[in-house]
Amino acid sequence: MESGHPLVITGHGQDANEHLSVAWINNLLSVAQQFGASSKTLLSEAGLDAQILRNPVDRVSKAQTLTLLNAACRELNDPFFGLHLGEQIRPAAFNALGYAAMSCATLEDAVQLIPRYDDVMENFGRTLFSSDGQFATLSWRSNCAMGEPLRPLQEAIVSAWVSFGRWITGQRGMITQLQFAHPKPADLREYQRLFDNAPMQFDAPQNALIFPHFQLAMPLNQHDPELNRLMRSKAEAIVNSLNQPGVTTRQVARLLQASLPREAPNIQKVAREMAMSERTLRRRLSAENTSYQTVLDQVRHELALFYLRETTMSIFEIAQLLGYAEHSSFSHAFRQWTGCSAQEYRQQQGWKK
Repeated sequence: MESGHPLVITGHGQDANEHLSVAWINNLLSVAQQFGASSKTLLSEAGLDAQILRNPVDRVSKAQTLTLLNAACRELNDPFFGLHLGEQIRPAAFNALGYAAMSCATLEDAVQLIPRYDDVMENFGRTLFSSDGQFATLSWRSNCAMGEPLRPLQEAIVSAWVSFGRWITGQRGMITQLQFAHPKPADLREYQRLFDNAPMQFDAPQNALIFPHFQLAMPLNQHDPELNRLMRSKAEAIVNSLNQPGVTTRQVARLLQASLPREAPNIQKVAREMAMSERTLRRRLSAENTSYQTVLDQVRHELALFYLRETTMSIFEIAQLLGYAEHSSFSHAFRQWTGCSAQEYRQQQGWKK
């Protein structure tokens, strides 16, 4: 690249349903637990069920992510938990994006993947990579409203970039400047330790890592063309799936599947967990030609068939698990779904008590 002809790559930008991947949340909980926090307590404070963490490509809302991060800071009495979280980062925390970046030939190849596939990780903000031939800049600007508790998130993102870059290159590299959008903390010792006393700017318009352009040519220790191809394809598939019609329906279904063993949450609670208003959730489901009640019925139907086929639970117990207050309501719904009673269906499957 020649000076005066900057390369600029932008991320996907703001999405009304802002979220972060479960892979990153699992990494957050793992690090917090290593430092002495209780994962159960943190999940409870954020209103998250542990079951949702089983699929690394699932999503957690912006509100729950920020609650989780700030709860970890409080429980650990660590105002720099965001920095420490980023310091512990490894490829799995970035899902397919992490492994794709790790297996690139050069640092430049890896850095260019971040804005291209940042939706694999989060859509809280806009990622930008640019280089003018002298300095390269990787920046992240939040979509979040002013006043939201963003400092731990911003620290974690910049710290993760630095730590991951050191890990994949095997070198500490040079940092020209670091920029943070939050106010300057009173104590900078952890920043200075982690970032080798690099110059820092606070209250900046963005969060950024600025480093010499020549470092982009650094070779990566674990370059693997085949793994890189596979992980890029996986990252592409994840991004495409997030942008496909029906994504809201699938998110609601996953939340209901996780909640139904305990309760049948109403639409207001599901909307809160998805960090949107009830009206917005209804509108999005309508745009996907469905409704909250329809999704709830579909989830109940699928779970009912599973419980009847695969467990020895009584029909009364299954009705309770699916959130029905009365056995008769479940029986009526099941006959509407299948044209037969639950007992008849179980007998058709060859089930014997």
